[in-house]
Amino acid sequence: MDASTRPATRADYDAVNIVFAEVELLHRTALPYRFRAVDGPALEHEFFESQLDDAEATWLVAERDGEIVGFVNVCVKQTPDRPFLVPCRYAHIENLAVRASSRGAGGGRALMAAAASWAVERGLSEIELNVWECNQQALGFYELLGYVTERRTMRRVISNVNS
Repeated sequence: MDASTRPATRADYDAVNIVFAEVELLHRTALPYRFRAVDGPALEHEFFESQLDDAEATWLVAERDGEIVGFVNVCVKQTPDRPFLVPCRYAHIENLAVRASSRGAGGGRALMAAAASWAVERGLSEIELNVWECNQQALGFYELLGYVTERRTMRRVISNVNS
């Protein structure tokens, strides 16, 4: 059965948080210098609800057989007001996650299509996202959907002040 998508509701928080925790663990394991374990849920309940109330943001969920198997969090952004930048409002994918047991079954593709539809409904013609270099599965997925690398963030450790 294909995944269906719909806007998330407050009642979806616990199920979304399960998916969020799974992808958070993936990132924390790969990038322990960026992500840390927290007491309680990694997805703050207040943040989730504030995004549901924001007309410039949405959470969409993918369901299969009545179970939430993934989500996408997308919001409207705008380029900074600088004379050398072309003004542009665009959609930004803040988070996309699909449970490991459901990857490759169309949920991620359905969520990204739903996010694009949400953006088009708001008159936006571009979607941007960030993805960690260590997440090769996600990089391949986004490339299959036609996303291209436009810029890269690089880092160099110069001291161990934060350790």
